[in-house]
Amino acid sequence: LSDRFILTNRNFDVQYAHLYAERLGAMRKMVAKAAENHLDSKVPIKKMNDLVSNVECILIGILFKQMV
Repeated sequence: LSDRFILTNRNFDVQYAHLYAERLGAMRKMVAKAAENHLDSKVPIKKMNDLVSNVECILIGILFKQMV
């Protein structure tokens, strides 16, 4: 009886992604400063498009988990 709950339209406009992006934009500097204070300052803070394999870094962003 759960077939009626299966999503067929993958439209993410109705999700909360825009709110998460706004929150991240407002808090990024504060979170980066807190990470620098609590972790080794030699570890660089990077964005997703700047990641390199096998290089330690701090990543600040939004996590998306697709639940099927």
